[in-house]
This record gives sequence, C-alpha cells and structure tokens, in this order.
Amino acid sequence: MGVINVSPESFYKNSVKTKVNEIANVATEMQKTGADMIDVGAMSTAPYLETIISVEQETRRMTHAIEVIKSNCSLPISADTPRAEVAKEAIKLGADAINDISGLKYDKKMADIVARSGLPIIIGAYKNIFKANLYLRFKEIIHWEYIQLGTRRTTNSISSNRINLYFEQRKFNQNA
Repeated sequence: MGVINVSPESFYKNSVKTKVNEIANVATEMQKTGADMIDVGAMSTAPYLETIISVEQETRRMTHAIEVIKSNCSLPISADTPRAEVAKEAIKLGADAINDISGLKYDKKMADIVARSGLPIIIGAYKNIFKANLYLRFKEIIHWEYIQLGTRRTTNSISSNRINLYFEQRKFNQNA
C-alpha cells in the first residue's frame, strides 16, 4: 500500500504532498513500482500532536487528492479518515475503501456511512497510550479492540468479510 499524506501538519514530512504535480507524480510512481492501493490521509492523527483540523478543511484536502490520483493512475484508493462526513465525500468521488484508525469510535456515524456504501473498511485498533497515561500490553489492546469492534460492526450491519483489521504497534516506555 502506498501512502500519500496531504496534511502539512503530518509527523512524517517526507510523505506530505499538497501540490497537484506532487500528488500526481507520487501516485504514478506508486503504480509503476507495484503498489496495490493508495491510502490518502488529509489530517494527521499522530497521538502526540495537536493536529485536529476542521471537517471542511479535511474534506477539501481529501477530495482534491482523490481527484488528482483518479486522473493520473488506476490504483484503488482508500480514504484514511475517522470522520463520517469526509468518508461520505470520498465515497462520492470513487474511493474504493475507508481506513478508520479509530476503529469506528471517533465518529458515531462512520459505521453507518460505510455499511451503506458497501465498501471495505480498514479498521485500526488504536489506543492513545500517551494521553491516557496507561501502559497496556499489545495483546490486551488488540483483544479489547476486537471485542468492541464486534459490537460496533453488528450494530451497524457491516459484514465481517468487508473488514480488514490493522494494529498499530508502538513501543512505549512503561514509566512514561
């Protein structure tokens, strides 16, 4: 999976592409080098940064990037957002999947939007350990997130064959 961040506040500055020619060139290169999909992020979700932007700004960034990518390559696109309104607009423009690192927890409307679209969803098991000031083992986080996901999935009628789980494993200092 290739990743294009159109969020200047992203923690990984080398992945940030905001200009039409940058987005087009990177998408074309990803296709040439064998990427199977392009994941587009329009808002940084780094847990240690204050990077929340308005829904309108994220939507503008996301839709702009999808339009550029669609006109320059044929790879499927996943829209990386925890927000239902952004996902809805991405779906209208032809996104092929939604990538929600919050595990359908950030926006209560997200599961319904995805269920109605029929698209696959990539769901992260993301625990903000820094802000919670907790130290949990990785397996405990996965187990808890999986149980919670089952409830959110069945409540919103998302079939299990459309769900892909992604677990972000970070190493934290237990005494932090």
